[in-house]
Amino acid sequence: MVEKSFINKKDSEICMSIDEYNQQIAETHDKYMMKIDTLKNENKQLKAMNRFLNTALVEALNYLKEED
Repeated sequence: MVEKSFINKKDSEICMSIDEYNQQIAETHDKYMMKIDTLKNENKQLKAMNRFLNTALVEALNYLKEED
């Protein structure tokens, strides 16, 4: 039984039930949450790499400064 339907206004046909719609929303949500988690992890790695490179640059500049 279809409790509530989403209707294509142009064709006046039922596109999907509320359950199908909710399932599609949940699947889309899960897919994007996985992408967000991946991007967060990549961002953490890039920040760590950036800190390392900044430290290495400062150390190299200090070394060159001391040699003069």
